[in-house]
Amino acid sequence: MSIPEPSEIKKVFYTTPRDGYKKGNLWIKRKEENYLSSLLDEIGTSICIDGPTGTGKSSLAITTLKKKKFNFLLIQVTKNMTWKNFCLKLLNSKVNENNVIDLGPNASHNKEIPLFMTHYGIKPKSKKIENFDHEEKILDRLTDDSICEVLHKNETSIIIDDFERASGEILSNIGEMCKLLTESYVSDKVKIVIVGTDDIYRRLTKFNKALEGRLKELSLGAIDNKNESWNFLLQSFDKLHLIHPALELKKKYKGGITAHDVNECKNACYEAADGLLKSLNELGQEIAKSATINRRVSKSLILQISRNMLERNIRRHNNDYPKLSVAIQRNTIVKDIIIYLFKKGIGRIHNWQDISESFTDGTDETHIENAICELVEIDFITRTGYDGEVLFVTNPTLAHTIGVAICNPNKYKVPKAFVLKNNQYVLPLNKKFNNPH
Repeated sequence: MSIPEPSEIKKVFYTTPRDGYKKGNLWIKRKEENYLSSLLDEIGTSICIDGPTGTGKSSLAITTLKKKKFNFLLIQVTKNMTWKNFCLKLLNSKVNENNVIDLGPNASHNKEIPLFMTHYGIKPKSKKIENFDHEEKILDRLTDDSICEVLHKNETSIIIDDFERASGEILSNIGEMCKLLTESYVSDKVKIVIVGTDDIYRRLTKFNKALEGRLKELSLGAIDNKNESWNFLLQSFDKLHLIHPALELKKKYKGGITAHDVNECKNACYEAADGLLKSLNELGQEIAKSATINRRVSKSLILQISRNMLERNIRRHNNDYPKLSVAIQRNTIVKDIIIYLFKKGIGRIHNWQDISESFTDGTDETHIENAICELVEIDFITRTGYDGEVLFVTNPTLAHTIGVAICNPNKYKVPKAFVLKNNQYVLPLNKKFNNPH
């Protein structure tokens, strides 16, 4: 055996959207996949997938649509993109026919003409100038209605990614398209699936009231069970044919690895990567790179790499701590809400009503609402849903890192912003809040 090649490692642990339908790709099914699948079966609805960055929203959309045999275009919104820019991307995008992800016309594996070029008669062998003139005329004619007409005729859906970057112009047109696909161009194989962070669902429904009931929301949080996170890493290590502590225990290899040793590794990995799929892949890459010539990753290396990642995260977010600490000290209800979020799982998707009902002392709902608004104001919480009922932590890595440090003060340095003069912590947490089974 030999040390794993970097290309091998990157193939297993990659952070770009993962196509779980593609043969050979590791895919961990989550309960949200079943819900998305059921939404795709509904006629006359479009779908918005929101949640914190790094939770696997794009991967979920791509994989589920492929499993359901949907043909689709994948469009990625960029900063300062205009509606014309969006239409240009659409014009040059090829249909993903349950094969591989294709973001544009330059992908060598697909020789077919992009869908909209085919529809509007732009020929690949025509002179470039002729094609350019034709393209410009088509762009002037592309409206939300004409796009829906083409999608309907060709039974093709669209995944629109990074929608939090969308301008008001794009927001308006996409909202109209969602409405059209539920009225004039209804099909069980044509969907708009909008993916992004922040309050994109709320923005869309506030911008276009007619979307109520026509645009369904699916919010995706982190994996809040450390066993699932650990199993994801183990399956990836197995795919790379790595010898790891869990395998050594199972196979009873020489060296005296115990269940306690494996549990230490599991806890360390969860502390470092907090159940975010992107973070887990980054951690897995670092651990796999440490493999010895016989493809072994030791307990000591797993613990050290995990610790390094956690300490790096503590330092990275140093500028974000003071404003959160001030908010907690200024408002006791803010502190109670954050403690509730940790208790239920800081990376989960939360509901306003559940938070309100957690106050059993008769606290006025107006005060609870004001405290949540404070957390939204400092960007600790993102609030979405039609009536603002859906809440999630904007940066789960930041929140999780704070929790780990405070729960383990003898192991990690608690950021100064959270330590009072009497050496008490601004946010009183204990290990059960940040140590899910």
